[in-house]
Formats: sequence, structure tokens, C-alpha cells
Amino acid sequence: MTQTRKYQLEIFEEAKQRNVIAFLPTGSGKTQIALELIKHFVDDKSQKKLKIFFLVPTVPLVAQQALQIRRFVRVKVIESSGNKPVKAKDLESNKSKCVFVTTPALLREWLQHAFVNMKEIALIVFDECHHTSGDHEYNKIMREYYFQVPQNHRPRILGLTASPGILDGMCNVCYCV
Repeated sequence: MTQTRKYQLEIFEEAKQRNVIAFLPTGSGKTQIALELIKHFVDDKSQKKLKIFFLVPTVPLVAQQALQIRRFVRVKVIESSGNKPVKAKDLESNKSKCVFVTTPALLREWLQHAFVNMKEIALIVFDECHHTSGDHEYNKIMREYYFQVPQNHRPRILGLTASPGILDGMCNVCYCV
């Protein structure tokens, strides 16, 4: 991992306090911001919620992002995609903090079948969050589950994108560099 740049730290500090979309060019280190935030949530002893989700829009990105998290954060990382299912015991585990790296369709399925409850999640990272519109799974997660939970029980949201698009209602602050 490269050293965290000043603008990344500024976005990270803001993301500790509220939902943020990091709208930065390709290669500017959006993943580094997510890693810093995940590490913060993992290391925060006052954080009682144990589940963190890093959502990626494609199956190949699952392994790629899981590897980055394992390299940077000392935490159990569980990869899950259509060809690599998660074990039910991992979803139910409430003993230690863990990061699930998966596609939005799987998280939505787990929420739909009550394998996971939005109130149990500390943080959701939406990689390529410009997809959060229309009938995309990201949008369905936000509409059907996130906004249905009382505000004080909602997880923190970090959106990452290099592409402008419809980012309606996802976050309180959007950082553009």
C-alpha cells in the first residue's frame, strides 16, 4: 500500500463522521480511503456492530478487493460470489468483526431472507457507486433496506466512483477532486 495522501485523509476523516461519496479519478486511491475507513471501524472498540460489507459490481472484483483488505487490515475477510458461496455460520457470527466482500445481489438476497439485518452492519462500501440508480442492486439495497431502518440504526455508507452519474440520496457529502 502506498502512503495515504492528504486529500485521502481528509475524505477519510469526513467519512468517519457521515456518509460520503468519494468521486475521484481512476488511479487516485479511492480504495485506500475505503481501507482506512474499514480499519477504523475494525479498530474502534466502541463500535458494537461486527459486520462490514464491501460491495463490488462484478465477480472478478470480489477476489481483487478481498486481497487488498487482507493486506491492509487485520480482520477476517469473507469473499462470496455466485461461484463462491458464503457459509450460513459466517453470516450469523456475532463473535468478531469481519468484512464481507461480495456483489450487491448477494447482500440483497441475504437481507431479503433475513440472514443479515441492516441494523447489524457497521459500514457498507459501494465500489463503483455511480450504479446506484434505476433498477440496479445498489439502489434496491438502499431503497428496500437501508432507508427502511431508523436513521440511528443505519450503517455508515462510503461510495466510491470515478464516473459521474446519478447518486441520488445515497450520501450526505460528495467529495470531488
